[in-house]
Amino acid sequence: MLLRGYGLMTLPINLFGADDEPHAVSDAFKATLVGVAEAASEAADRLASARLPRGRPRKNDPFRELVIHLIRKYERLTHEPAGCPYWLPDSGIYGGKGRFWKFACAVWRCLYHHGPELRPVLPDTEEALGQELRKHWPSSETGNNSLDCD
Repeated sequence: MLLRGYGLMTLPINLFGADDEPHAVSDAFKATLVGVAEAASEAADRLASARLPRGRPRKNDPFRELVIHLIRKYERLTHEPAGCPYWLPDSGIYGGKGRFWKFACAVWRCLYHHGPELRPVLPDTEEALGQELRKHWPSSETGNNSLDCD
């Protein structure tokens, strides 16, 4: 499996395959991506079959469930805690401590561009992705937690 373009540059280096094929991702990344895609597909199926409450449907519920799995997969794969993304006002983009933000963006791009059936439940932009990811971290006001966003 070869990845090309910007998404390739944002992947954590330990997810790549052998040095002789710098554009190949490791089997661990492929397995992670398959697991994430399956979780997103299952969540989309549950959303489609569930009775929706009145009013505007909540588009991102399946993605919010997927984020929990994405964080767990990242932490198991890299053996480091996932860091909450934060807004970089000078740059006008999201960033984060560690490599979780880059990992999340790479997975989001793969799902968004190669899983058109998943687009309705995925955030539309990287900024929206950052906003959705931030919702999964407790604020620092709730006490000490390694996943604090603030």
